[in-house]
Amino acid sequence: MTVTLNKEAIQACAVVYQKYSRITAETDVNVPDINPDILKVLDVSGNVSISEKSVHSGKVFIRGKVSMTVLYTPDGDTVSKVKCLTAEKEFTHTVDAGSHDDNLRMSAEIEPESFNYTLINSRKLSLRCVLGADIKLSRPEEFEISTSVGTDENICTRSRRLRLCSNPIISENRISICEQYELPSDKPSVSEILKTSVFPQSLEFTLMDGKALAKGEARVCTVYTSVDDGTVCFTEHTLPFSELLDINGAEEDMEGEIDYSVSDIYSEVRDDSDGEPRIIGLDFGLSASVRGHKIYEPEILCDAYSLNGTANITSSTKMLEQLVDNTTAQLTHKFSIQLPDAFPEILQLCDINAAASVSNISVENGGIIVTGSIIGNIIYLSNDESMPLCSFTDTSEFTHTIAAPNISGDSVCEAKVFVEHISYTINGGRAIELRVVLGICIRSYINEEIPIITDIDVEDDTNTEPKACIVIYFVKAGDSLWSIAKKYRTTVEALMECNNLSSDSINVGQQIRICRSV
Repeated sequence: MTVTLNKEAIQACAVVYQKYSRITAETDVNVPDINPDILKVLDVSGNVSISEKSVHSGKVFIRGKVSMTVLYTPDGDTVSKVKCLTAEKEFTHTVDAGSHDDNLRMSAEIEPESFNYTLINSRKLSLRCVLGADIKLSRPEEFEISTSVGTDENICTRSRRLRLCSNPIISENRISICEQYELPSDKPSVSEILKTSVFPQSLEFTLMDGKALAKGEARVCTVYTSVDDGTVCFTEHTLPFSELLDINGAEEDMEGEIDYSVSDIYSEVRDDSDGEPRIIGLDFGLSASVRGHKIYEPEILCDAYSLNGTANITSSTKMLEQLVDNTTAQLTHKFSIQLPDAFPEILQLCDINAAASVSNISVENGGIIVTGSIIGNIIYLSNDESMPLCSFTDTSEFTHTIAAPNISGDSVCEAKVFVEHISYTINGGRAIELRVVLGICIRSYINEEIPIITDIDVEDDTNTEPKACIVIYFVKAGDSLWSIAKKYRTTVEALMECNNLSSDSINVGQQIRICRSV
């Protein structure tokens, strides 16, 4: 006899490839004829922008550009004590993912890890940027699952709940910001802009039908030379932004997140109403990576047996990625940075920024242990005319444990860590006490082969031998009331009633009475 199964169509997502790799972009830059020679390089920094991301025939292709800024002390008698150079280097990156399915969705995050230089001579530099690339490919699937059987009272079934990310969306968007701001009254007018850094932060993100509302702010730090005497100065400004993005496939009840990266920064000096160069015009782009999904929790039929015969189950397996937990936490990390011995004392800080990364994630005793590092980058002014602007970095390790009682040892954890706030205290001119507030987002998955029951056929029991009315069974390791009931063709409810059990929890060695009618 074929048992009628109630079925439901579901959508799921299977991860077929995930890997972290590194990309190196190198280029040489020559000092323009109008600029003085390089005496000493003070700082190298930059940002990356991605122009193309695609996957075809199992090949991941990424094209982008690294923009780099070099600050240096000029050689000889010059009005300006610091000069700047800029360079751009395009790069491509190809990865063989091993799958030839063109229906794959790609998530790729590219961030600069480090900037290095080699001074070839006083008129030429070799620049090198190492980029970290986190690439993930997933395949959306739609298939049927059996949720229950028909009205046959002689079939006992067991179900389990899945927690799937359904209808996943990945969207790449660009936000263009064009603003200007005037220098504070206590700052001198601008002769030349040396460096402009932009640090975006998300304040609010909401998915809607076909759209997303993104609100945030960008902290802008500008280092420049003054008109008066060429000394190095700096100014900070915060620009709020709000954008309504078009997101294909987005729905109002989806969970989502957004990541920002900065590209194509352009800044210029403008005159104010008095004709003084005191206005800084900004034009930059924000690459906004949006990810969204629905949490779908279907009940799936995972086992069945017949009280009157042998149930033959036909099933197939699916490797499914289930969302176990989505956890956020905040960590305050304090550490002290000592100036290198050869550096002069701090007169005034120009800029402090920090980047955080995760090096290891482990699961122990119901908690997620996150280990990583914070790289603090310091730019400051000094009274030393030979080194008026100084820049150096320092690294501090951190470890944080996040309570996650639902996490098991075979869970796969993805962690994102970002800097929410930085504060500092200068101690004696040669040490800086940093207080960094980190936001940590951890998404935990489990990749599991799930048997999908497709058919159940019951063969009637032809055995007419009498059966005992009461059987005493001693619980063994791995037993459950379900497995015992299945073995003796009774029900879990009947076992609980016969043994006066208030729950289905049993212990090894426990006696279980199995009561049956003759």
